[in-house]
Amino acid sequence: MKKETKKTLWGILLLIAVGLFVVFKDVMTEYLGEVVKWVVASGTFIYIVHKLIDSFFEFRRDSFNAELQKQVNEHNAELDSSLKDYQSKIDASLKEVQFKHDLELSKKNLLATKRIDVLSDLYQKISLTLFLYREMTARVKFSNSSESFEEREVKEVNDSANAFNEFSKFFDLNRIYFSSKICEEIDKLRKTLFEILDKHSLTLKLQIKDPKLKAQERKEAYDMLTKDLPPILEIIEKEFREIIGVE
Repeated sequence: MKKETKKTLWGILLLIAVGLFVVFKDVMTEYLGEVVKWVVASGTFIYIVHKLIDSFFEFRRDSFNAELQKQVNEHNAELDSSLKDYQSKIDASLKEVQFKHDLELSKKNLLATKRIDVLSDLYQKISLTLFLYREMTARVKFSNSSESFEEREVKEVNDSANAFNEFSKFFDLNRIYFSSKICEEIDKLRKTLFEILDKHSLTLKLQIKDPKLKAQERKEAYDMLTKDLPPILEIIEKEFREIIGVE
């Protein structure tokens, strides 16, 4: 009974719906057309607006990227310029340092060369002076020449004096190139050599003929040459070898 009642109710509702559709068919068709048109127009409008918004933001994004890239390029250009300037300054500083180093090295080399020449010349002048002094103060002398003993003594004194003066003058003119040790020892050497020359010259000037006195004077002078002189030649040799780098 209940199932039949439900079927009857659904049948009535279906008839009512069909009837309403038939009655309002034209109205609903017109209304649906308008709705469809409105939906289509709204969709089109929304699509256009969406595209405009996308285009605007895309334009803003491209503009921002372009401006950002421009700033990056400008910054890179400034950085490159700063780096080039900095590198130029570094190169200039390095060249200046290298120039000063080369100049200093050149000065040292020139000074070393000058010292080598001066030490060599001084060594030769001292050696010659000492040789002539030994000849002058020799206790035993031999001669094959026609000159007399007195004439030979005068010549030896003059030769020794000339050698001593030349060596002293050279030393005074080039004193700046010698170490304080060499200067000190040469001052001692010159004092001793001057005393020897002075005593020997005095003997000749006084024309002392006494063989004993002359022999005593020569002995004292010879002892001064062999015992009292500073080892100046050895000191010069040592400094000379140090400069040229040999032992």
